[in-house]
Amino acid sequence: MILDKVKNLELYKGLVPETVISRLAPGRYEIQGNDVYALVQEYPTRARSEGRWEAHRDYIDVHIMVRGEELVGFANVADLESLGDYDSAKDAEHFTGDGIFFTLKEGYFAIFGTSDAHMPCLQPNRPNTVRKIVLKIRAR
Repeated sequence: MILDKVKNLELYKGLVPETVISRLAPGRYEIQGNDVYALVQEYPTRARSEGRWEAHRDYIDVHIMVRGEELVGFANVADLESLGDYDSAKDAEHFTGDGIFFTLKEGYFAIFGTSDAHMPCLQPNRPNTVRKIVLKIRAR
């Protein structure tokens, strides 16, 4: 996992496409077909008790916080127990176990590789509505 400020995105040119998408309406936008696409999202954060661990086998996730903040969990998949529910159409598998949590604040981004489980969309201290971009970059 990598956590950094959005102003430093240019340091990750090999991972993050140079496309301005922060002003787009919520939805899915193809950048390089199914190899790279963006999910522009707006949603209310939820209670930590409603979160669940997820990881992806085929895509790297880049979570870019445009507005608001959310609590995000992080753990290596080797330290968690799989629920055995991998869905290849959604490229998502869920897990149980413990990890560490951090606040993804406005102006920051986090990169989750294929060995990084994450639990996004959680309330940091109080509920709030966030605007976030998730870049999905094919890893293999």
